[in-house]
Amino acid sequence: MGIVLRQSMKNMFVTYLGFIIGAVNVLFLFTSFLSDKQYGLVSYVLSVSTILTPILTFGVHTTFIKYYWSYSIGKEQNKFVTFMLILPLFMILIAGLITLLLYQHIYEFISKKNEIVGYYIWTIFGLSAIMAYFEVFYAWVRVQFKTVEGNFLKEVFPRVFTTLLLVLVHINWINFEQFIQALCGVYLLRTLLMILISFQIKKPTILLKIPTNYQSLIWYGLFLILAGSVATFFIDIDKFMLNQYLPLSQIAIYTVAVFIATVISVPNRAVYQLVSPMIAQLLNQNKNQELRLFYKKTTDNVYFVGSIIFLLIVLNAQDIYTLIPSTNYAQGIEVLWLISVVKLLDTLTGTSNAVLLNASYYRIVLYLGIALVALMIIFNIIFIPKWGIVGAAIATFIAFLLYNLLKIYFVYRNNQLQPFSYEVGKITLFLLLLLGIFSVIPMPFSSVYNLIFRSSIIVLLSVVCGIYFHFSAEIISTTLSILIFLYRKSNGFLKNILYWCINRIKRLQVE
Repeated sequence: MGIVLRQSMKNMFVTYLGFIIGAVNVLFLFTSFLSDKQYGLVSYVLSVSTILTPILTFGVHTTFIKYYWSYSIGKEQNKFVTFMLILPLFMILIAGLITLLLYQHIYEFISKKNEIVGYYIWTIFGLSAIMAYFEVFYAWVRVQFKTVEGNFLKEVFPRVFTTLLLVLVHINWINFEQFIQALCGVYLLRTLLMILISFQIKKPTILLKIPTNYQSLIWYGLFLILAGSVATFFIDIDKFMLNQYLPLSQIAIYTVAVFIATVISVPNRAVYQLVSPMIAQLLNQNKNQELRLFYKKTTDNVYFVGSIIFLLIVLNAQDIYTLIPSTNYAQGIEVLWLISVVKLLDTLTGTSNAVLLNASYYRIVLYLGIALVALMIIFNIIFIPKWGIVGAAIATFIAFLLYNLLKIYFVYRNNQLQPFSYEVGKITLFLLLLLGIFSVIPMPFSSVYNLIFRSSIIVLLSVVCGIYFHFSAEIISTTLSILIFLYRKSNGFLKNILYWCINRIKRLQVE
């Protein structure tokens, strides 16, 4: 668990750094420097580009992880890597030709409610192609168990440059159209840097020959085009469908709410990047006992951290919205609550995703996903006209709830793995207790002081109860390591307090 914990902590730090920068962008800069309509358009362009990315990669970013270790080191592995690097290029060329032939039909479809969207078809396509090759080379470093650099480029790099570009818009150095073009340039630069870093970690040996078992690779890629599209559809289909019924300004409000809730899934995302290739390796080597232990520890850790963040967001929601310059965005608070529950459930099933996609019965993900995407589209068609952005959130909530329950069922049926443990039960009870207590206790201060005071109490109670009730052995050992480090650097009264805390935690570990 050492390598997972170390790299996961680094990834979590990098991902949260990205989210902090993203929070500044989403909550303050986008909402201040762009109109609601402009921000809604940016959100739409990025969301649709994300939806198209798994199609253009031909599922290579996941195929890399599943099959890389099944090939013997040498010529066969080199043929496999070359095949994976070239395959997305064919998909990009085919998709480009289809877009060219059907351009007018695509334009008319996406421009029904918001005409301006139709002018960005080629921007969306180009951005999707750029994102696709970033994911391909990110997968290459992930199979080398080197995830931190790629995670930095994925989570931090574009957000830093987005901040800079928004400032340039604000001081009138560039206009909105130039902002969109420059943003695409940032994603292109990110992909080029990812390629450079991946070559430094391990330069692939190009061998232009068809690998053995290539039929399986192609079928798996076809599967992942659908399965990957399903996964991204779950994330971004709501924004795509909102464009068909509501003004772009409503997409902006929805985007802010979803962004805030997505902070809950950061631990899950940070851990998954390393967990997925490790689970693939354990499954290929039939190490079932190690897999079971690994699955349980990872789930407990991620759910505990996710629960703390869930409490911080849900209980501070109203105060968070008061900090946003435009009061219009407070309309999304109900969306925030619903999506927060969705993201919390994801922390329970994140490791199940890795098992499903890397196991021999991976096709079941496709069947589940297609059925539930169809349901989600139907729910959106029904709920958005009735309840607007809240309707989209309800559709997402129902679809994800069903999806997660079915994932749990199939992983348990095939691998005898399930996320519900004694520790998960204790964490859930703790979460419900704090949710109930803080929901009825008013805070008399200003929004900023309420946030600081309430958040400090929640974090302190979470750490203390987590240690005392043994929510997670890894979290306890990490807390102990931090306290020991602080103890060595401190003196006087603080040193005595830290000494008492360290000894108390050690006694609890023995008990």
